[in-house]
Amino acid sequence: MNKLIKKDVGLSFFFLGLLASILLGVMLAKVSIINYEPNKAVLLISTIIISGLVAGLLNIDNKKLNNFLLASTSLLIASIIFTTAINSLILIYETKGIDSSLLQLIKGTLYAISLFVASAVIFPALKRTIYLLE
Repeated sequence: MNKLIKKDVGLSFFFLGLLASILLGVMLAKVSIINYEPNKAVLLISTIIISGLVAGLLNIDNKKLNNFLLASTSLLIASIIFTTAINSLILIYETKGIDSSLLQLIKGTLYAISLFVASAVIFPALKRTIYLLE
């Protein structure tokens, strides 16, 4: 595959995954939507995972591999910590009767982006692991 076409396809899947992550985050903020329209949620989650896999496979070359793995690992760790903090705030807000819709939106979007990054890191991590075993 031509390098330019490969890069364009990979970039397109990156933006598709990012857009699907934001849409899923909005849906997760309104859990009742998922309960009534699970097909949309499944479609978005599948789009995020497939986009992440394709973006990770096509966008990451050997020069960028270590930096990508470091950045994505850092993002995933930060997401876990941030989501935990948001969950605590949501609990406090709901206990006091304060609307937590914005926090739910941030949490859902962060979850969906983490799903995208986690799927994007699979092929580059396997590539690096195989390289280290040689």
